[in-house]
Amino acid sequence: MKRKRTPWPIALVLACLGAAWASPFATRPARADALPPRYDTNGLCFRNANTADGLSPEAVASCIASQGNALNAIRRLWDNIPPDLADDCDRRIRASGAQDYNALENCLKLQMRQNEYIPLVPPTKYQPFHDQDAANPNPATQGQNGP
Repeated sequence: MKRKRTPWPIALVLACLGAAWASPFATRPARADALPPRYDTNGLCFRNANTADGLSPEAVASCIASQGNALNAIRRLWDNIPPDLADDCDRRIRASGAQDYNALENCLKLQMRQNEYIPLVPPTKYQPFHDQDAANPNPATQGQNGP
């Protein structure tokens, strides 16, 4: 008796299901491979330096140096920035129309500062409880009422 051939081989169906299941998780590159977004800094700097009096080469050079410094700072922070936070700041900067690394750096730092863990008791050095403790530098006898 001949066996009926199925129109879809089982391996193909399983491969398609696996790809469909994994696709939502594969939309973002691995964080180690990810780099900061690319902005057109030359275009930004030339637009900003173009005034009614003409193009200022000093302003272009200063802007490009400032953008480079901001990009280097972002690269140093990039692996420690949560992906959702980085995507949010990138979308905000792109929506503003001026793709500016200084603005991206400020956004990232502000968001990181707002999302960081705030300790309940800030770490401090020894603070004397009593006036006599302030005058006594020996921590072994702190809090004692006499020499």
